[in-house]
Parts: sequence; structure tokens; C-alpha cells
Amino acid sequence: MRYEDKTKEQLLSELKKLRQRITALKISEKKRTHTEEALKESEEKALTLINATIDFVTLIDKEGTILEVNNEVCKSINKPRDELIGMCIYEFDDLVTPELIRYRRSRINEVVCLKKPIFFEDEFKGRHLDVRIHPVCDAHGNVNQIAIFSRDITQRKQAEKKLIDYQNQLRLLTSQLTLAEEQERRRIATDLHDRIGQTLSISYIKLGAMREPVSAINLEKDVDAIREMIDQTIKDTHSLTFDLCPPFLYELGFEKALECLVEEFQNQHGLTTLFKSDGKFTSLDNEVTILLFRTVRELLTNIVKHARAQKAQVSIGREKNTIQIVVEDDGIGFNPNTIKPQIDRKGGFGLFSIQERLHFLGGEMKVESEPTKGTRISLMVPLRYKGKLRRRKEDERKNSSC
Repeated sequence: MRYEDKTKEQLLSELKKLRQRITALKISEKKRTHTEEALKESEEKALTLINATIDFVTLIDKEGTILEVNNEVCKSINKPRDELIGMCIYEFDDLVTPELIRYRRSRINEVVCLKKPIFFEDEFKGRHLDVRIHPVCDAHGNVNQIAIFSRDITQRKQAEKKLIDYQNQLRLLTSQLTLAEEQERRRIATDLHDRIGQTLSISYIKLGAMREPVSAINLEKDVDAIREMIDQTIKDTHSLTFDLCPPFLYELGFEKALECLVEEFQNQHGLTTLFKSDGKFTSLDNEVTILLFRTVRELLTNIVKHARAQKAQVSIGREKNTIQIVVEDDGIGFNPNTIKPQIDRKGGFGLFSIQERLHFLGGEMKVESEPTKGTRISLMVPLRYKGKLRRRKEDERKNSSC
């Protein structure tokens, strides 16, 4: 029917249908625009969320094409987001090896097949990563995207390794302590037998022989010999007592005991050794005093054995609430980074052991040394520690009795 042949009613009907179609199109367009705006807002919210985390977040399809990344990924790879989107995660040949690509592809295929997330640790550019791969399913339950979350756990791994190394050092130190105690008991027993026991035995024999008739000359010689042996026994007993626990440590106090120790080392070993004090020393618990005294003695012994020094100095002072003892020498020095558990043939411990003992006291040790430039070791113990060791021992006794 030609347009001019249509009746007025037909034209109005078609116009009405046309208006209805236009209205429907407008409504559809409005819905589409609203949907696009909602989708854009949802995408912006999602992007804000993934950028708010410190994790590396990557969204890919099943073929490995990157659909979205967060800022952390961009900073890690040093590429802008627009450049990364559309790339394939298996195409970073300059960053990963073919073996690693095959491994990662197998893990993603595993997620697609199982439709379940997997968790594993990975390594990338020298960093340790905690990786979580999650499947993203469509309305029909099919996996069409994969979300990859990675967290840098390098510091945690390094801390774990340090902890393991530290625990191994402590186990070694415990073993060495047992060995050192046994060696010390054996040394004391040997000294008692060889030096004191034998001297007393010979003196006993000589005294018994003097009961027989002898000339005055021989009697005088025997008495002189016995006197010399008794004198040597007294010296040996004094030396052994000094090694075990110096009596003047309690009689004269810690500061005077250190001064006597310095004089003893200078007399025995010919090492020019000085002692300095600022006169501000405050008394400590007996347990702390004994440990610090033995520590200083061991440091001086190390100087004699290893430092090849001409001079040494022990200084003691107080700074606020801290007692500081400095032992220094002009010897050959060493690299402080080599501090580790060790034990010499005579049962002496290394600096690691001293460091641990001070840590138990709430203190610390500072080692300053360079090859050919001597060594300076500072021992710091807080005065507020006084009484803590006693309370700690009481707590240990309570715990052991429970």
C-alpha cells in the first residue's frame, strides 16, 4: 500500500508504534548507560582495592593474558599498567627461565582443572614469594579467569634462616659448654694430682726418712727441700684457687679484683697491662660480678693467646644506669664478622659465648676491630638488672617444681 493510500487511522497507528519503539530504545539505552556506569564504578572500586594492598595482584585469562594488575606489580617489574595489560605472563623471557615458565603454567592449569585455589612458595628476582592462585568462575561455574596474589616474604625467610642459624649456634654452644666443663674438671684434677698431690707425697716421704739417723748437714738439706716443696704447694694452691674463684673478688670488691687481675696478667705473661676506673662503680649482684670477672679474664687470656699485643688496658666506668667495661689491645686485630661459637683446646669460649652471657644479663657487647689495628671490646650491663637474675632463678625453680 502506498503511503498516500493509507488512511489517517493507519498512519496514526504506525506513528504510535514508532513512538513506542523509540521510547523502548531510549529506555534500553538508559539501562545500558546505567549498566556501563555501574560496571565502570565496580571496576574502579576493584582497582582501588587491589592497589590498597602491598601484595602483587594479577588477573589473567586461561591462556595467561594479563587482564589487570595493581601498582605493586608495575613497580616490581618497572613497567606501566597500560603496557602490561594484554601481555602474556609467560613472555617475560628476560625475567624468568623456560623451566620456571613451564612450572608456573602447570600450576595455573592445575587451578583450572581442579577449580580450587592453590598455595605455594615461589622465587622471583632473588625474592621469596608466598603465592596464592584463585580460580574466577562465570555464571555457569566454568573457570574463565585466574587471580594471582603474591606476597614478598623475603625478610621473613631471612629472619627464619637467622633464627635457625642462631638455634644451631646455641645447640653447639651447649655442647661446647658440657665439653668445657668436663675439660675444666679434668684440668683441676690433673693439677691437684701432678702439682699438689705429688709435692705433698714427696714431702711426706722425706719427713718419714728424717726419722732415721742422719747427719746435721743432710737434715738441713732435707728441711730446706721440704720447705721449698711446701712453698711451691702454697703457690700452686693459690694459683688454683685464683682460677676457680678469686677470694679477693669478695674480700676487696669487683673493682679492686679487676685491678689485681690486671697485675696478675702483667706479672705472669709480661704483657704491659693498665687498669683505669672513673671511680663511679656501683656494686652488682654476686652472680653478675662473677660472670663479668670471668669474662674480663677470658678476654685478657685471648689477648695473650691470639692478639700478639704489646699493651692492653682494662677500663671500668659508669654512664647513667649502665656499667661499662672496656678491654682493648694494640694487637693484630681481626674481622668482627667472624664471631661464632668456638672453643679452644683448653676449654675457652669465643666471643659468641660472651655475647650470649651478657645478653642473659640484659647487657650487650660491642666489638671494634680491624686487621693490624688492634681490638676494643666493650661490655655494657644495666644497673637496673640488679636483682633480676635472682628473680629469674626463682621463677625457674617455681616452674620446675610445678
